[in-house]
Amino acid sequence: MSETAQGVDAEPVYQVVAPTGLVPQDQVPINPHPTSLSGKTIGFVWDYLFKGPVVFDAVRHLIDDRYSGVRYIDYEYFGDIHGFDSTHVLEDLADKVRGAGIDAAVVAVGA
Repeated sequence: MSETAQGVDAEPVYQVVAPTGLVPQDQVPINPHPTSLSGKTIGFVWDYLFKGPVVFDAVRHLIDDRYSGVRYIDYEYFGDIHGFDSTHVLEDLADKVRGAGIDAAVVAVGA
């Protein structure tokens, strides 16, 4: 007979731990989402791989068909988030987003 935490002849109970330990998570506030894109500014952010301009063009047409007065900030303004200077580009991204006054972003990355 084997004895476990649950009693005699019961299935054993094991504690499971992650080999990497706990990863602390900072709470990040969620920004409110716009209820409409009419009159909003949308930024296109891209990693300069695959077909970002094709994706952005298709998204732009879909948005323009549904909403009026939408303004766009093209990916060239933000820079290549994956290229040679990506560290600098990503460090400046939040300031550029704020400076451009965008309300939403479409981020296209190649996979």
